Amino acid sequence: MQEEVQTEDEISLSDIFRALWAKVWILVAALILGIAIGGGFGFLRYYNVHYYGADVIYFVWGIKTETIDDGETQTTTTQFISDTTIQRIINILPSNDFQRELMKNLPEAADIEQGSEEEREFFRLLDESVSYSFLENTSQITAAVSVLNDEQLAAHLLDSINSTLPAYITDWLQTDPSIEVEFRLLYDINCRLLNPHQWVTEGIKYGALLGLAALVIACVAVVVVDRTDTRLRDYHKVAQKFNLPVLGVIPRISESHEAAAQKDGTEVRK
Repeated sequence: MQEEVQTEDEISLSDIFRALWAKVWILVAALILGIAIGGGFGFLRYYNVHYYGADVIYFVWGIKTETIDDGETQTTTTQFISDTTIQRIINILPSNDFQRELMKNLPEAADIEQGSEEEREFFRLLDESVSYSFLENTSQITAAVSVLNDEQLAAHLLDSINSTLPAYITDWLQTDPSIEVEFRLLYDINCRLLNPHQWVTEGIKYGALLGLAALVIACVAVVVVDRTDTRLRDYHKVAQKFNLPVLGVIPRISESHEAAAQKDGTEVRK
């Protein structure tokens, strides 16, 4: 009589943990390898990436002087620049016209001809190195300078912005002769390294991400290999698979037990 062999397709958490614990050294090795590769990648990618610059922050307002009808008495009032006007200023600052004004004070752009391909390349460099923003309801304008691997250009660019931007914006705003536009630099400009030790943080980040990914992949691989292995290593599994009782199990005597038995003078039969 042919008996039907039962198969078990479901997998329990205990089976998963058993398989993972049996191959824990593979998981640890995958984790360490992923951390090493990710950390090395982060170091090689960022160890020579240095950004130099600073934030040039201005507070801008208008001072309006009014003369009374008798021609002698004058009153002075301070006016904040509206957010709409500040937004228009932010929109014109990245223009080629303002960039040419900046280039006039830059030694690196002294020999660049207007309209040349070299000038267009320098415009792209300025676009990548300077960004402009404003803080709402405060009339505060910020020019953020961040130059890649060129500390000298960053320092020159900061000086050029500080000497060019207030006069340029003042001329652009001067539509009413009775209003005098004033700029106040809120902080001293000190060119500095903007991303110190970035290679360390990026190495840790990439190491953690790649290490975690390697660990997950190793866990999945271990479980898949375990589930595709059809060998029966446990007599309980034999009983479940063939639906038959296990009548006996041959014990396995380890070498340590044999050595202990021989030491005691006991004969061990294999």
